[in-house]
Amino acid sequence: MRCATVTKSFLRRAQGVLAAHYDYPLPASRIAQRPLAERGASKLLVARGTPASVTDHQFSELPALLPAGCLLVRNDSRVIRARIRARKSTGGAAEVFLQEPLGNGVWRCMIGGRRVRAGDTLTSVPPGAAADVLRREGRDAVVRLRGAVDAVAAMPLPPYIARDADARDDVDYQTVYSRAAGSVAAPTAGLHVTQRLERELAARGVQVADVTLHVGAGTFAPLGGELVGQHTMHEERACVRRDVLDVLLAQVRAGLPVVAMGTTSVRTLESAYWLGARLLRDGQSDDVGVVERLDQWEPYELMDKLGVDGLPTPTEALNGVVNSMRDVESLNIATKLLIVPSYPFQMYVTRYFCVLCASSSNLDVLQSVSTHSLLTFTSRSRHCSCWWRRSRAVGTSCAVYTTMH
Repeated sequence: MRCATVTKSFLRRAQGVLAAHYDYPLPASRIAQRPLAERGASKLLVARGTPASVTDHQFSELPALLPAGCLLVRNDSRVIRARIRARKSTGGAAEVFLQEPLGNGVWRCMIGGRRVRAGDTLTSVPPGAAADVLRREGRDAVVRLRGAVDAVAAMPLPPYIARDADARDDVDYQTVYSRAAGSVAAPTAGLHVTQRLERELAARGVQVADVTLHVGAGTFAPLGGELVGQHTMHEERACVRRDVLDVLLAQVRAGLPVVAMGTTSVRTLESAYWLGARLLRDGQSDDVGVVERLDQWEPYELMDKLGVDGLPTPTEALNGVVNSMRDVESLNIATKLLIVPSYPFQMYVTRYFCVLCASSSNLDVLQSVSTHSLLTFTSRSRHCSCWWRRSRAVGTSCAVYTTMH
């Protein structure tokens, strides 16, 4: 077990954070509407130490900047064509925003448009597909899709991109290593990676492990209420294969650095840790199920109950998960993990906790119209904090990671 200073209630601190602390002005002129023609030509900001010393680089320099012996963890989720413009039988405009397949052509989705009710049929614009509304509750709905859906659906560009999606976005809004279809927003940290950069990483001995977290539409939702505790976190589906868990476990046992590429990879790793912590708390009486769920406040409640000194190490937590995966080959988590100030990241290792945090439309807009990324190295850090900033003007967020010793 780790030793650390016990603080007052983590749950109360997290829930008491003012949402207004995350507001900042974000001029539309600072939002890139298109990525650079060459992915690897984007700028890379590197922050080292506390207080951070920031230097400017090119993203193509990433292989030389990563620590020796590191494991690079990426999110291989692929963006689906999720936005369907439609019309009601009365001729009124509507929109179907796909979120999660439920099987047999049935989808959980959000519906835009006035007076769309269960039993209605929405016809796509242009024609070619239709959505039968099975259930409706507020903007959320369940529909059954018919016809050539992929031919009429469009890529779900973020709301701060002020244009319609086109054929270029089918390529630009995917990572070169995307594999598992299911996201409605790109895991943007990886958009800067090229196949050439992948070869250079391999040549330098950088290991790569892919996890999957399907980004949900809630990623664009503003914080609800005056306090963070009044915000309801959206659920996202994450998957970590057994062989990836084995590689990750070997890495942390050896005390070698782990680099999480983007916040979605961080959420996946941290969710796996907290599932392991729960299993150890419960005495590992149960095997890992088909889908395990993690509530947004569960980590904070566990910290308050066990105390920081009582939390398992990353090795212990991952061992707990692997030992419970007797009849399944993948760890599937429906996670609502909410990371706010006072959250102590658990998946740090002896030498480094490294976060590669990047975006073609979030972090970069704070620096330049051209694309930027941020690479943060933390040496021997026990706690990190993440400040999520909110802009009411465009409804987007960015994450800035710093260290607290």
